[in-house]
Amino acid sequence: VRQFVMGVSNPHDHVLSLGELWVDELRTSDVRRNKGMAGRLSIDATFADLGTFRGTFRQMGSHYRFIGQPEQGSTTTLLDLNSSLNFDKFFPDKWGLAMPVRIAWRFNKQLPRLQVGSDIVLLRSEDREEQRREDTRLQFSSSYSKRSRSDNFLAAWTVDRFRVNFATSSSISRTVTREDTSSTYNGSFTWDLTPRDPHTLPIFKWMPFMPDFVTKAELRYLPSQLSLDSRINRSKQVGINRQFDQTRTERFRRNLNRSLRGKMTPFKAVSVDYALNVTNDMRADSLISVSSLKFGPEIDYNQTFGIDVRPDVATWLRPGYSFSTTYRENRNPEQQIVGTSPEDRSVNYNNRKSVRSNLNMDRLLTSAFGRPVSSGSSSEDSTGRSVGSYMYGGMRSFFGILNPVNMTLSLDKQQTLFGLRTRPVASYRFGFSDDPGVTAPSADSTGIISIQQDRQSESATFSFDTGVKLFADINLSTRPAWRSAKTVSSNSNIETRSRTWPDAALRWTPPLRGFE
Repeated sequence: VRQFVMGVSNPHDHVLSLGELWVDELRTSDVRRNKGMAGRLSIDATFADLGTFRGTFRQMGSHYRFIGQPEQGSTTTLLDLNSSLNFDKFFPDKWGLAMPVRIAWRFNKQLPRLQVGSDIVLLRSEDREEQRREDTRLQFSSSYSKRSRSDNFLAAWTVDRFRVNFATSSSISRTVTREDTSSTYNGSFTWDLTPRDPHTLPIFKWMPFMPDFVTKAELRYLPSQLSLDSRINRSKQVGINRQFDQTRTERFRRNLNRSLRGKMTPFKAVSVDYALNVTNDMRADSLISVSSLKFGPEIDYNQTFGIDVRPDVATWLRPGYSFSTTYRENRNPEQQIVGTSPEDRSVNYNNRKSVRSNLNMDRLLTSAFGRPVSSGSSSEDSTGRSVGSYMYGGMRSFFGILNPVNMTLSLDKQQTLFGLRTRPVASYRFGFSDDPGVTAPSADSTGIISIQQDRQSESATFSFDTGVKLFADINLSTRPAWRSAKTVSSNSNIETRSRTWPDAALRWTPPLRGFE
């Protein structure tokens, strides 16, 4: 022992002037030979395809230690149980049901040998229970789906297409200083309304004078994807600080999310996508009325809309056009400035229009004039060639090593608006108009200093890429781009232009088989 520190504490209000201090000497009597015990019992049972059961019981004494590790310091008891049941096995197999049920329970308890934060040995079981650490968790989950298709029309459009999931869990955690309790549950319901078989009409077949990509086009008048989804999530956490007068903190959330997803493919080259997600705050029971379809205040509204057109014009030309809009509306009171109206909402709007094209000049010339004459022609034929034929041959050779040219022109618009009291018009949400149709009240009328500033930006980008095959394994490519952007807010007006030129790359792909 190199250093020994002692201290005296006076619990009385008056000063002690006289007294004696006795200190025991330090002794080392013998090596500690405390035995540590540990045991484990496991059960794993499978009941054919009906269900399973797994259980584990484990206990380790406070003196038990792993090789190279110190003593555990606590008597640990662990009990872990898991069970699953295929409830669909109680129904006929021809129904094609899938209804698994799972339950899990876990208990972990640690009784310390020493008082927490000191070296005082706890001799009484009551003291060890007071200093214990204990965790308990219970989980339950189940789901429903159907694998086979019914012949009944009503069942084919309802129970065959339903998917239901439910899960819940609860946990209790206790230490010397805190006691935390949490409980959650979440459920989902999905209804897939996508038609199983496509229904088409050859509406342009009666016009044989039109190109093939027009006369062979068929109208698909039913959606290629349509689904409804509803999810509820609830969580509650309660914490008690056992050190400071049982201070209690509580947090509660319950949200409902509903979504609609749809896709139309009226023609093979045209697709229209739409998705809508709405989130409601269901914490206040007084604001909920299921019969009136009132699920609490709306806190989030997301909508996406897009059109994509890729006509199959020719093998040498593949044009394309895309239009997409993302609209998001946030009314979460936890993210609003203090003092604003509950009806205030922030809006984020993004719109993109894009035109692209893929041009293959070699395929164009082949389609118009046929394949070039082989270089193995006789000398008699080559002597009779004119200057025009030599020029045509050189042009064909150049376009033969030229990679397809890809060109893209994109126009982007973004808007961020704050303090709107009502939802913008539909034409704005779908991206067909830049005017939301509503305005936010001025800062003077609300009496609140405006901190959040509206912002609007526009940009245009043009790029193309192509390349040349110099040799069989060497390719030279280039990807120049031009971009112009403008950002406007209440106190700024910024315009930027950029150009990427030249952007070239040389790539060599050696034939690995030649090195074998």
